[in-house]
Amino acid sequence: MKVPESMIESMRNSKENIKKRQVDMHRDFFSRAEYAVENRFYLEAIFLEYAAIEGRLEVILGVLGFPCNKELADEKRKHVNISDRIECLRKYRNNNPDVFKRTKLPNNYFTKHGKLQSWIKKRNTFVHGLLKNVDEYAARKKESYDIAKQGLEYSRRLYNEAKRIRNLVKNHPELFAKAVIICQNSNCIAIEKEKESQEAANV
Repeated sequence: MKVPESMIESMRNSKENIKKRQVDMHRDFFSRAEYAVENRFYLEAIFLEYAAIEGRLEVILGVLGFPCNKELADEKRKHVNISDRIECLRKYRNNNPDVFKRTKLPNNYFTKHGKLQSWIKKRNTFVHGLLKNVDEYAARKKESYDIAKQGLEYSRRLYNEAKRIRNLVKNHPELFAKAVIICQNSNCIAIEKEKESQEAANV
């Protein structure tokens, strides 16, 4: 049965519309985060940046072939730790240096005590401890500016890296043909999903 041209056009327009809305959403993130930092809405900026960083990590891992990508069901995604995602990328970078030969990310970007993990630790301390100790309240408010500024920078770096890796996969697939992919957490719920998919394929 031949699919009507009108239906094909409608599907094409729908995909293009979704892509445009996604581009608008990501552009809006930067506008909102920058506005929040400039106007001292640091808590809002930090929340936006954390979401953007986690989202870009999912995208990068998905492009590289990891199971903890953005297609993972929401009820499972929430059980994947951001620290595990970073550790997976650290291992991938160490095992596949050619993929990161032209990256703009610092060498310690994904390391255990590197820039990204340190930012997340500061973010968690700030968010969860803001109103716990009156003696630290003023200091935490001051520190929030630095966290918000750094978060914006780290978000931008990851957006650029996701774009770079997408282009690399498209233009140089040979770099990924024999890439070593090692998940950091053997109990990760995303790995369980991958096992289920493999078992279903073997039935």
